[in-house]
Amino acid sequence: MLPEAEHDDIEGSAKLFDIRALHRTAIVGALHAGGAELLLAARLSNAVVEGLEQTYGFIPSQLKEFDPSGRVFFSARDHDIRNDYWFHQALCRAGVYRPGKTHSNDVVIEIVNRRYGFVRPLGGPPPATPNQDAEFWITGWERGSEATLQTVFAAVDQAGGWGTPEGDATWKTIREEFGNARSNALATLQINASLAIRTGLDRLAEHRGDA
Repeated sequence: MLPEAEHDDIEGSAKLFDIRALHRTAIVGALHAGGAELLLAARLSNAVVEGLEQTYGFIPSQLKEFDPSGRVFFSARDHDIRNDYWFHQALCRAGVYRPGKTHSNDVVIEIVNRRYGFVRPLGGPPPATPNQDAEFWITGWERGSEATLQTVFAAVDQAGGWGTPEGDATWKTIREEFGNARSNALATLQINASLAIRTGLDRLAEHRGDA
């Protein structure tokens, strides 16, 4: 969590903390809390966060949900408020942040049978079909640190891409496979990724004496 760079703008300068490292560490903790061995959790966390970043950018912490009016966000001009670390600090100073509270827009990672990964909003409507929100496969969960992850988007691209006969056939197969797994799930692990990130920020603040 060392600062990754110095950021300068008209407001001055501030250290930017490596928020990607915090995201990975937070997901490690969540996977480990869900029963994954530590080495496996570390490997899967890196793969999951990297895969989701490629598709969506950052996994949202949803800290903005504590400041719906934008009052705190726009008053925290003494730091780079695009960084979750400083935004978390501003919310804590304003007294509006509530540790451990979930929000309907939190991003949830759902892992079925230790293999099939889905990503969805916590408070969203129930999936219209079992294959909705299909995101990635995990291969080799039982092999611990050798486990690998592939996104469904990468699989379609490798088959020829979206809109091609090969890509469309692959996507159809993926939907059937994921839908069958979810409809007949033996076990499901659900991780609130956004809450995990906020919890990581809470613990970092406690460690630094900021809380």
